[in-house]
Amino acid sequence: MQYPSTRKESITEEIFGVKISDPYRWLEDDHSEETQAWVLEQQALTESMLNEYPDRKSILNRFKELYDYERQGCPLKRGNWYYFAKNDGLQNQYVTYRKRTLDSEAELFFDPNTLSDDGTTTAQVVGRSKDNQYFVYMISKAGADAGEFWIMETETKTFHEDKLLNIRQTGAAWYKSGYFYSRYDEDEDYQKQNKNQKIYYHKLGDVKENDTLIFEDLEHPLRYNFAHVSDDEKYLIIHTSEGTQGNSLSYKNLEDDNSEIQCIFEGFEYNAGIIDAYEKDNFYLFTNKNAKNYKLFMVNLTNPEEHNWIEVIPERDYLLDTVEIVGEKIIAFFIKDVQSHIEVLDLNGKFLNEIKMPYQGTAQIVYAKKEDREGFMYFSSYIRPDEMYHYDIPNNKLDFYYTYPIKADVKDIVSEQIYFPSKDGTHIPMTLIYKRGMEKNKNNPVYLYGYGGFNVSMLPYFSEDRILYLEKGGIYVVANLRGGGEYGETWHEQGMLFKK
Repeated sequence: MQYPSTRKESITEEIFGVKISDPYRWLEDDHSEETQAWVLEQQALTESMLNEYPDRKSILNRFKELYDYERQGCPLKRGNWYYFAKNDGLQNQYVTYRKRTLDSEAELFFDPNTLSDDGTTTAQVVGRSKDNQYFVYMISKAGADAGEFWIMETETKTFHEDKLLNIRQTGAAWYKSGYFYSRYDEDEDYQKQNKNQKIYYHKLGDVKENDTLIFEDLEHPLRYNFAHVSDDEKYLIIHTSEGTQGNSLSYKNLEDDNSEIQCIFEGFEYNAGIIDAYEKDNFYLFTNKNAKNYKLFMVNLTNPEEHNWIEVIPERDYLLDTVEIVGEKIIAFFIKDVQSHIEVLDLNGKFLNEIKMPYQGTAQIVYAKKEDREGFMYFSSYIRPDEMYHYDIPNNKLDFYYTYPIKADVKDIVSEQIYFPSKDGTHIPMTLIYKRGMEKNKNNPVYLYGYGGFNVSMLPYFSEDRILYLEKGGIYVVANLRGGGEYGETWHEQGMLFKK
């Protein structure tokens, strides 16, 4: 095999006293004729090698078959309707349907594929009115960051004439006859950094120029500010961050026009999220402050100082991943040995029961509201297409609801979690995925994947690509390396910087 020749240049730079040779820098210019010609030569060589494999076309056809199936999302109860998204397998955008009961026939609610001829305009719900009369959609063309806010009247399934243009990086927190949202005063310019994100209030039917400025922080122009309104519409919660880790929380009493914005949680060393509780002025605070595996507190906004916080879920030696407040219960989702461990607690954190899932996987309750008596749980695993379960909260009853109808027999696929020692003796979890009955004789092809960085957890997930590999007799292996977040912040830190 003869590789295409690659020209070298004599380029050397000295960085921090170290001389670095960079002979292929010319390839960084992907628009140059020389670079494009080199890419075409590389592609031609690759194609010539792959075309020698007789099963290449059949593999491509099998891939297409594996990806061509109807997809459906978890139902979302809002008002008197269950809303859910569905895709026939080939549509660019998911279509939203709704039905009165889980067993009744569904009606079309909104098809975003009709917004453009090529189907590339996206529509995402970013807010809802408290009575579910209005849904706020973020409409974006061809994958653009900036878009428009459109208001859907749910009874008539038609859009309100009210539209806000040039909206980006924000949701819509509904309050009375309008909503709070974040915006930049300048139009989007991809050559400039976004600065001075402010929070405004928009009254339905008003023009954008009349929106009321609620919050700005000109001394810190690079911070992101997002709004949330409490369920009783008494408080505006402001979430402020400087990047992907660390944030602050503050609030304003909306019942008092003259109230000042006050701090609940100081930034920006730790993460914190706030969840509506049932008692007036009370909220749950989910944070990793002084708790690398996270804790849950109760906070009363009439006395929000930290010494008044009440601990509800103490830190454990495994990660508290998420918390849902629903059906007058706390549903706590822990990550224990790289899979979900789910506990149902009373509102003070007392253990009531465990929710057991069928096999190694990760679960979450989707878009539950605290007054709901039921929830829908999304469950991902290595060995089955993503599954959905209906959870009857008062009766602690979990029932299978739906799974993707993938064109593959997956009943004989198994996952096996093992541990291996690292060079310092730490036991590292690793999952083997293969077909039942396979003889492990060191002759099977093995695909080993690990990440171990940026606090990213490699949790169980289903992949159509993996099915084809397993059908060909392979073993797929996922190693949960330190640097990820599978065992909390300590696990992350053990794979950072000089510990890489």
